[in-house]
Amino acid sequence: MNIDGCRWLAFCSVNFLARSVVVARSHSIGGVASLGIAGTMLVGALLVTTTSPADAHEVGTTQSSNYVTTLDGIEPLVRGLTARVGTDQRIELRNTTRHIVEVTGYQGEQYLRIGRNGVWENRRSPAVFLNRTATPTEVPPGRYDAEADPVWKQISNGNVARWHEHRAHWMARTHTSGKSTNVHNEQVLISNWEIPLEWNSTELSITGDTLWVEGPSPLPWLFGAIALAIAVIAGSHTRAWSAIAGGVLGLLIITEMPHIGDSLIGSTAAIGSRVAASAYPITSIVIAVVTIVWIVRRGLPSAAPALLITGLFIAVTGGLGELSTLSSSQLATTLPYWWTRMGVMFAIGLGSGCLIASALHLRQSNPEPTRQTV
Repeated sequence: MNIDGCRWLAFCSVNFLARSVVVARSHSIGGVASLGIAGTMLVGALLVTTTSPADAHEVGTTQSSNYVTTLDGIEPLVRGLTARVGTDQRIELRNTTRHIVEVTGYQGEQYLRIGRNGVWENRRSPAVFLNRTATPTEVPPGRYDAEADPVWKQISNGNVARWHEHRAHWMARTHTSGKSTNVHNEQVLISNWEIPLEWNSTELSITGDTLWVEGPSPLPWLFGAIALAIAVIAGSHTRAWSAIAGGVLGLLIITEMPHIGDSLIGSTAAIGSRVAASAYPITSIVIAVVTIVWIVRRGLPSAAPALLITGLFIAVTGGLGELSTLSSSQLATTLPYWWTRMGVMFAIGLGSGCLIASALHLRQSNPEPTRQTV
């Protein structure tokens, strides 16, 4: 989600929070306190997820897209040197040999060193600046000079380096210049890209292709979300509404749990980026648990404001914020794609259903005063 989207979410959340507190006042002091806790967690999640990563050389996980990077391998083959493409489309190079392997930058300069003593980065390399963003829009400042003597800085104690590689990344806005493969409407955008390496005075290279793959139609998932929202709203008009609301929140918790594990364990991004990527699902689970406890202890009339806030948060962050997942062929996840898309469908449908149902009940419990004529 971009900054404008987060600002819009924050505005809507504060607006709903203020309205809900007015209604909650008539129920109990504890209800207002619990609602405040939920609102605080909501704002906290926004602050965490809109903060840029601290490490400049790390690029956060990429969004869902129709672009895919395939890797052929390292040529010539060296036992102990392995390369792969992570779920975030970054290149990962691992070195378990006795010798250091160097990655060459975009202007032929020394960029990275990977060996037994860790991963080192040449701070003068223009690649350090260019790899900060997926699509560079600025020329590297003068301190990044490919002709200057290397200034090495250790960035990891391990023997594996991960970086965003523009030579394997399609940066144009369209894919019309690609060559069709006639397989699942694929197009080869960059054929036989190459990343030069040097190992034990031997020149090597990582090679592969970059393709565009057409994504699926989002309509079945959107129709499913609409059906779920209608079902929740219909259930809110029954005597079993409290049980239904608790079950809906429990189902949302279950669908979010695998995403947390995927973000923390399955991703190849830095730990800071992985924690940031998990902030939304973790916060969703926390506020859902708080709301369930509120429903059990106070009942739904009192918990309606909290349910409204929870539905809003989940529908926007877990649903609308991940809408591209439904129409993209490449998802930044190790989970089955159908599970990820189903989670987005549940977040949109069940979250918006809770939001609308709670808003309707709050409106009915606090009707507009009628004007009396003299």
